Amino acid sequence: MPLAAGYHGNGLGGLVIYSAPRGYLTVKLKGQRSSKMDAKLVTTLCVVLVTSLLNAESHQNPTYFNIGGVLSNNDSEFHFQEIIAHLNFANQYVPKGVTYYATAIQMDANPIRTALNVCKYLIAQRVYAVVVSHPLIGDLSPAAVSYTSGFYHIPVIGISSRDSAFSDKLESTIEFEPGLDTFTERLYESTHSAQSRVYLMYASKTDSEVIFRDAGLLNMTGASNVWIVTEQALEANNVPEGTLGLKLVNATDETAHIQDSIYVLASALKAMNQTETITEAPNDCNSSGTIWETGKKLFEYV
Repeated sequence: MPLAAGYHGNGLGGLVIYSAPRGYLTVKLKGQRSSKMDAKLVTTLCVVLVTSLLNAESHQNPTYFNIGGVLSNNDSEFHFQEIIAHLNFANQYVPKGVTYYATAIQMDANPIRTALNVCKYLIAQRVYAVVVSHPLIGDLSPAAVSYTSGFYHIPVIGISSRDSAFSDKLESTIEFEPGLDTFTERLYESTHSAQSRVYLMYASKTDSEVIFRDAGLLNMTGASNVWIVTEQALEANNVPEGTLGLKLVNATDETAHIQDSIYVLASALKAMNQTETITEAPNDCNSSGTIWETGKKLFEYV
């Protein structure tokens, strides 16, 4: 059967290859005399072509992705599995030919066992990211998940943290002891010479009421002052007018947080699939010699 290949740019118009007896191929150029090409050369060209196709195939991005979960109870684990199963039918998040799988374990109160379980049950399954819930007892286990996964550059999404982390670009940082009856002296010492009038505050509802009261006595809550506070502080009875804060609609709905996290990860991976080369996730905690660049890039996309 003849093989044909288009050829342009030198005025010859085209190239047609015909099969011929005795181990030769006849190459006919339009407008030129036929010539013979040794079969070895053709074989070499075929090898190059096949190798190129194999290399192209080997660089295709994975078509399945494991998402890990470290969750607080059986209900959360069930919802985690169910949400990912439904995700595969959401065409706006999952490209054709791509499938997501769920790999979940329950949080252990012992952070050392938690870290070992992450290696044994999650990383061993090549998870591309981990969704972490809150522990029933203590608060060290989520940190163990974060450190273990982070060592291999596997992104972690925590769904229960109420803390906020600010950058170091602050004029001053004031730490108060919880439960004080007055903060007036500390507020005055720390802010009377400050140039900034923007205050970032993380405090409980009770402490926020005392801080707002004392800040009002020092004229720190009027016009030209901006307060940016956390969710608990918004519940104080004397929140200054114009205070900014974020209050989650589903603050205690763990299932909603799990769903949001999974769909965020799916959106990030979809965007990566369009422009980036995605390599397989690590699957062995005993191997620390290489850095998983895809994990670092996925974190940026998330």
